[in-house]
Order: sequence, then C-alpha cells, then structure tokens
Amino acid sequence: MKLKALLVSWRQLLAEPAYSLVVILGLAIAIAATYLIALLLNDRWLPDPAIPAPDHVVRMEFKGNMPGRTDDWFEYAPFVFREALLEAHAPITQAARVYNQELSVRAGERLSKTVVAFTDPDLVDLFGLKALQGDIGATLKRPDAVVLSTRAAERLFGSHRNDLIGQHVVLRGKDLAVGAIVPVQASNSEIEFDALVGFDSPSSPIAGSGMEKAWYVINGHVFVRLADGATAPQLTVLMQSLFDHSPGTNEVPPEWRAGGRKTAFVRAVPLPRLQFEGAGSASYLVLYGALSAVALMMLGLAA
Repeated sequence: MKLKALLVSWRQLLAEPAYSLVVILGLAIAIAATYLIALLLNDRWLPDPAIPAPDHVVRMEFKGNMPGRTDDWFEYAPFVFREALLEAHAPITQAARVYNQELSVRAGERLSKTVVAFTDPDLVDLFGLKALQGDIGATLKRPDAVVLSTRAAERLFGSHRNDLIGQHVVLRGKDLAVGAIVPVQASNSEIEFDALVGFDSPSSPIAGSGMEKAWYVINGHVFVRLADGATAPQLTVLMQSLFDHSPGTNEVPPEWRAGGRKTAFVRAVPLPRLQFEGAGSASYLVLYGALSAVALMMLGLAA
C-alpha cells in the first residue's frame, strides 16, 4: 500500500513538477518557520541554563498605590530592599542590586559606548557567572576594578589581545583595572551588561546619590536567592511588612496613607515565572501567543 502511494506521488510529481515544487517548498518553509518560532519561544520561556536552581532566584517587583491612579507592576524595586532583607535576617542566601546604564568607556585612544551594570558580588552566585580570565567576585569587591565581557574587551582592546587582566580603562573619569573577562550572557538572561562594576564603586552614578537608601526610587533590579525551604510568597509577605513599617511611608503625602491605605505593593517573582507573572508579562504573552498562532496558521495552510 505504501509503495503504491509512493508510485502515485512520483507520477504526480512528474506530471505537474511546478505545482509539486510549490507545494513541497511551501510546506518546507512553513515547517522551518514553525520550528524557528518554537525555538524562540522556548528560549524566552526558559531561564538561563547557567543559573543554579533558577526557581530559588526571585526578582523583587514594585507597584505604586497613589490615589487616583492605577499603576502596573514595575520590574524594578528600591535598592534599599536588599539591605532591609539582610537586616531582617530574611530566609535568603544572596541578594544583589543591579543598576544598568550605557556609558562611555575609554581604553587608550579607543572609546566605546558600553552597557555597564553596577552590582554586588552576590550576583556571581545568583546567576552562575563564570570567568574566562580573572575572578569576578574579587573584582566586584574592589572599588577600582571592572569586569569586561568578551564583546566589550574586543571593542576596547582589539581581538588580538589576550593579556587583558591588569589593563586599565577610564569610566566616568575614574581609572579602573580589568579584573576579569566573562562571556557574553545568554539571550534569555535577565541581566544585560558588557561591563560589571561594584555597586559602591566611586565610578558609579549611584555613589553618594542617596538612591541606595530611598524607598520610592526604582531605577534598578533587586535579585534574591531563597534559602532552602523558603518560598516566593513568604518573601513577598515579609518584604511587604518591612515596607509598610519603613521610614519611607512617612515620606509620602498624608492622603496616600489615609485610612491605613498601603502606599505601595511589593512582590517576589521566581525567574521561571517572570514571562508569565512578572511585570510586563501580559504584553509578552500577547506577543508569544500571536507568534504561535502565526506559526500554526502557516503550517496549516501549507499542509
């Protein structure tokens, strides 16, 4: 039976080669497009495979509660959350603040626009960062050092240089020594950078600004790793309580907190759930749903 079907198909192919070619190419293109879209969706939905136990890593999110407004959740949170959780002996093992800014970095005569992330050493274990050269954690503990990605290193020093540890760059007028080289992060990583610098480095725009102590400034991320047995809902309840009893609640107008009204809401969202429950997830789900529908429609029409 199968042989007969193949013979009939072969005769049809010979009888109408142009039509058969269109059908075969159309189906092949539809299958390829569907496969590529499936790879894209899989890449975006799954966390970076380099992260150890990603379900234990959460991103702190913030939502204002101003009278007369309905704000959505922000993926950013006040940097003071890290200190508050550590001081409260929260069930966490690591916590890192991340402040990203595109800045000019100079190495000799070369000048490059670079996405610099000012962060804490805990980021290394949180995201499983690995160095190709040097020590990332030790570099982030130094106020005068910088970690470069291979992409940034190539822009600043050229592709032929291998002896980059100890070389110097200038960032915001500060001289920084290269302490480590890391690969470019995966496309689905929740952190984006071409250079890492210690959060409290004098080269940081945060240093001395007071933003690290403010309860209503949300210019960056706060990532936390939960201790064994702890859950994201438990951390949400604890952080909300810390916020509700913080000095920051007295910094807002009285009408914001009239009648016991909460001035803002906070929550902890595990990395694997960010695409489904995190800030901005609704728009992502619409986009991914549309892509999936297009892929299925193409495959159906071709078939």
